[in-house]
Amino acid sequence: MLVLGLVALMMSFGTIYGHHVTQVNAERQFWQELEQNWHASQVRAREGSSAINIRYVNGAIRFQWCDISNQRLYREDVTIPATISVGNFKKLQMMPNGYVQAGTQRFTSSLTHKTYLMKVQLGWGGYRIVTQ
Repeated sequence: MLVLGLVALMMSFGTIYGHHVTQVNAERQFWQELEQNWHASQVRAREGSSAINIRYVNGAIRFQWCDISNQRLYREDVTIPATISVGNFKKLQMMPNGYVQAGTQRFTSSLTHKTYLMKVQLGWGGYRIVTQ
């Protein structure tokens, strides 16, 4: 009985730790996908002569654009993990000439208890993440 109790206790700790690792990886993947989609949007804006709209929609950051050659509307969603809440996300538009209005988007992680500020800069719309 004692051995079974110890095995059950070790398994419960392993499950809790495994869940935590999964959540950490989901947050890391979100930041990586956001960066990849941001850079892809910069290329699309330069080459496609079409504005890219970036906004928060139903638990995701949506990148939406129109292909001028075939007049089709495309979108790519980056799903926000359950451990990250969006405190402020103002709609952004990446123009074909590279202009993106400067601003700060706010995210909060319940996992790390940190606030992440996504500071968007003018020009070709680069951004950086600052933690508080």
